[in-house]
Amino acid sequence: MKIEVEKGDLSYANEMNMTLSFPESFTASDFNMFFTICYFIKKDRFNDKIEIPFSALESFLPSKIKNKKRFHEDIVKFVDKIKLISKIYTIKTIEEEVYGLDAFFTSIKAYRNKQILSLEVNKKAKEFLFSFSRYLYFNLHEFCGIKSKYSKSVFRILIQFKNVKSNFKGEKELTLTKKQFRDLLSIPKKYKPAHIDQKVLKPSSSELSDGYFNKVDFVKEFSDSNDIIAYKIIFDDSNRK
Repeated sequence: MKIEVEKGDLSYANEMNMTLSFPESFTASDFNMFFTICYFIKKDRFNDKIEIPFSALESFLPSKIKNKKRFHEDIVKFVDKIKLISKIYTIKTIEEEVYGLDAFFTSIKAYRNKQILSLEVNKKAKEFLFSFSRYLYFNLHEFCGIKSKYSKSVFRILIQFKNVKSNFKGEKELTLTKKQFRDLLSIPKKYKPAHIDQKVLKPSSSELSDGYFNKVDFVKEFSDSNDIIAYKIIFDDSNRK
């Protein structure tokens, strides 16, 4: 595969954002690799089997990788984790209701000596990547510059819902149920509200409000029994094109 890195703009179906399940063990580096792989899949769209040099996986990182050996080891670990990436779906008909999972990659192999990642993509995954309706897009240079893995997920969600109408303050609001919020951000089940505050909400608000958006805040919504039932994201993206 000939790698010609251009601007790094990536687009894919909104549905992929809302239904693709990532493992809790995914790191910020893993998210960078996954979406970089998606970029190169789209550049080689007519081939079912794709080979990506290890060096291409650092194309959009904000700084050069100094420890190549460690980076290559991270790729091998990534391959082990990526087997868990799946699309969650429910199909309802008159006769039956089907709940299931589809693996995003049907095959993925990392060759240490050749330093090549070889992969085959599920047909449904290609439909996600090559959707021409109801899609979002962002730049991988910008995405890979985001440090926190939770900030990366919030960033993708806010990009998807950029067409939400602004209120009189110029701010937009997006409310997600507690389950939606935890699922979309792959928050560990063991995390209690205090952990989410410390590890998810505060870092994401701080990082994303520093240039990526004018403002990103989170407001928790409670039930009558004082249990958290939803998270409202208040954001101002008027600084973005």
